[in-house]
Amino acid sequence: DRDDLITYAIHPDDVDRLDKFIELTPNGSLFTKITFDREQIDQIQFRLIANDSLHIDTMFVQLTILDQNDHRPVLK
Repeated sequence: DRDDLITYAIHPDDVDRLDKFIELTPNGSLFTKITFDREQIDQIQFRLIANDSLHIDTMFVQLTILDQNDHRPVLK
């Protein structure tokens, strides 16, 4: 049925590792809990579970942290 509610969750094996970095709401919205620094973390990978109460599927998610020029230029 197209009106079924789909809920999302981080795979149980990945929850503890990601808890300090991201939050996923049951509707699938993803929020960061920290400001990422690409020099420290350049990528986050985890498994996401989607459930519509009839079917359950797991997918692989890869978040790539882009570099931001956070240092002022120095002229020599």
